[in-house]
This record gives sequence, C-alpha cells and structure tokens, in this order.
Amino acid sequence: MNGPNEFTITGTIKDWDITDRLHEIKVPTLVSVGGEYDEVTPAVAEVIHRNIGGSEMVIFKGCSHLTMWEDRKGYNDTLRKFILSHL
Repeated sequence: MNGPNEFTITGTIKDWDITDRLHEIKVPTLVSVGGEYDEVTPAVAEVIHRNIGGSEMVIFKGCSHLTMWEDRKGYNDTLRKFILSHL
C-alpha cells in the first residue's frame, strides 16, 4: 500500500489525504509529541493541530523521532498531564 519505504510513497495510498476531514475530530487530541528534528516535521504537525479544534501540540527541542527515548521525563510528563486533564 505504501511503497518501498515511508519516504517513497508509490503504492495505493499515494494520493490518500484526509486533511480536509481533520475538523471532524471532536475528542481531546494531543498532536505530535515529537521533536523539532522529527520525520513528522513541526510544520506538518502544525497543519494537523490547526485543523483539529482544541487540540494540543508539543514539540520537544533538540529531539528527533524518538522523543520518548531522547527526553523520557519530558515525554512522560507531557502524556501524564494530557491524560489527567481529560479524565
């Protein structure tokens, strides 16, 4: 479906885009608890965040795609705070 790898999308999902439907998400949403050097770039995460009303977005400075390893405390604190605020 995807193609030879995550960066070369040539498969059946190459034209799949639901950005225009993100506004339909009506549950608490934490967008990109990723890093400033993540594969899911902050610019891409921002588009998602802007289109999901009330969403929260967190980008960790100096981190890449493995924020949960690069900043364990910050990552876990962020998840804990988000989850507890929506119980």
